Amino acid sequence: LKYGDLEPTAPKLIEQETYTVGVWEGKLALFESSAEFPVKLYDVAITSLPPEEQQRLRTGITVRSDGELEMLLEDYTS
Repeated sequence: LKYGDLEPTAPKLIEQETYTVGVWEGKLALFESSAEFPVKLYDVAITSLPPEEQQRLRTGITVRSDGELEMLLEDYTS
């Protein structure tokens, strides 16, 4: 084989699912990627949280790993 005989291949990136923890109808909600509707709704009224946390949730908190998601949800649901 000579240089140039092989097709160049782009490195394969593992697509990582991202989630957003936010608000749906006043409750804590989990959204996949940029989905319009939540995949899970939690029985946590955001009005029971401090104002700074309410604002963070209204903006949406992006989560990139299952561990990060688990810790964040534990903070809000316990």
